[in-house]
Amino acid sequence: AVFTVLLLLSNFATNTITLLLSQRQIINLNNTIMVSQLKDLYTAAGNQYQIFSFTGEKQKCIDALKNVSKKGFGFPKSYAAAIDMDGNIIFEVYADGTETDEQKILQEKLNAASVEEKTGNITESEETALPEEKDFSFFDKFALTQMNDDLKNGITDGSLNFNTEKGSYFGVYKYQEDWQCYFIRGESRADTSRSTFVVLGVISVGIVVLLMVF
Repeated sequence: AVFTVLLLLSNFATNTITLLLSQRQIINLNNTIMVSQLKDLYTAAGNQYQIFSFTGEKQKCIDALKNVSKKGFGFPKSYAAAIDMDGNIIFEVYADGTETDEQKILQEKLNAASVEEKTGNITESEETALPEEKDFSFFDKFALTQMNDDLKNGITDGSLNFNTEKGSYFGVYKYQEDWQCYFIRGESRADTSRSTFVVLGVISVGIVVLLMVF
């Protein structure tokens, strides 16, 4: 019985290590895929900038870039964005349908300013009940600093670990000279880890059942 228990625990440990190594391989594979998708987005950005220069219709060009970004999404929280060096969001899209861009952010700021104007004469106690002022810039200031520092050193692209309001991400980025911004393509760590945890859970349940039998 002791030998059986040790054998089952050994198998569990082996399977766990294998799954963790497989997860790393999945991340590397996703990075390779994202590099290809980022190249497509980068090329589209150059084309759309030429159109913008000719027509002056910036929002239509941004909408086109958002559509290009969405074509490569394969997970529920897949992410793409264009962020300038100051952290201002040109556009930001998720696979779950969440998105924003310069025009939407401007409208939100105008709405916030309108609310602030209407509440200009509220009391101090009422002021504490108001929601905190929203930050409309890129969520991860550390990642932005890293990209800016790399750019100053002549590095215009690379891998990136960053956070958004939806959690921890890994991805790739590339600086685009025409738009003067970073194009980012990322995947949620939670998305890539979920399948691993499901398999580990199944293995764990199986081992518990076998231990109860023996």
